[in-house]
Amino acid sequence: DVNYAMTIDQQRSSAETLFSIVTNLLMSMAVLLAIVGGIGLAGTMSLNVLERIREVGVLRAIGAGHGAVLQVVIAEGVLIGLLSAVVGVAVAYPLGMAIGQIVGSVTMNIALTYVVSMTGVLLWVGLVIVISVVASYAPAQQAANLSVRQVLAYSE
Repeated sequence: DVNYAMTIDQQRSSAETLFSIVTNLLMSMAVLLAIVGGIGLAGTMSLNVLERIREVGVLRAIGAGHGAVLQVVIAEGVLIGLLSAVVGVAVAYPLGMAIGQIVGSVTMNIALTYVVSMTGVLLWVGLVIVISVVASYAPAQQAANLSVRQVLAYSE
């Protein structure tokens, strides 16, 4: 006796529904991690500005303008963000492959083919750069607004 019948289209639809749930969950986690990373970078950049306040004063004393100080601090934030993106891609590749194998074996008892989307990687790196600029802007503005007199009078 046949208790249950399912067409290939129904199986495909069921698998797509399952994978869309997993994909949406992972994307939500990625967005949350990006937000937390941006907040952490903003805190790090604020501390960097405070720790190197005399360096900012020297830059201002030798004639660096508002824009030059902004560029230095924002460039440092973008460099930190890009380094984190490189580490993230290096860790994500083997981790994604392992997760794909586990999900494939648990859901359909087959090994899934793992494909890396270069468009996705480039979009993520672009997002990291945007987050880095946004997170670095307030500390950069704070550093750029300091006068030479304020910086040289600063004592730790």
